[in-house]
Amino acid sequence: MTGRRPKPEISFLVSNILIYCKYIYNIEALMTFISSLRISANAATVFAAYENIEAWSEWDSDVANVELKDGLVLGSKGWLKPRSGPKASIEIIEVTPSKSFSVQSKLPLCMMCVGHKLEPQEEQTIATHWVEFNGPLSFIFRFIIGRQVVNGFPQALAGLAEYVEK
Repeated sequence: MTGRRPKPEISFLVSNILIYCKYIYNIEALMTFISSLRISANAATVFAAYENIEAWSEWDSDVANVELKDGLVLGSKGWLKPRSGPKASIEIIEVTPSKSFSVQSKLPLCMMCVGHKLEPQEEQTIATHWVEFNGPLSFIFRFIIGRQVVNGFPQALAGLAEYVEK
């Protein structure tokens, strides 16, 4: 024996983290971040840009590539590769044409949901993007992924506006 203590097993650590977060800080609650921008185009035009999945990387500088085999329809599965970070599996969990859609990605002990909502305002549209983390490790992913996603929302919305207004 060299005097070193044995390393605790991962499951023990995860269990203790979950218990600590859930019962001491009640961190299992949802963590949501929201960003909005007024776009000089109608909601149908903006939604058409969302439906053009191959072009997402043209207006969202954080997206390197994305694939949704069935397109922007409920239940469609695929992947999204951000410019920085690993490729993530995604699933469309909500679609209301010309109004909204939401994408979900499963993370270890956490679900990340990114939503897109359009509110018509005469000949303009208020586009809102939001991200929500839910689950026992949501507080970790909020800091690991959340900051990058939230910091990218204003650029993505500005890029979307430029894309549809041209």
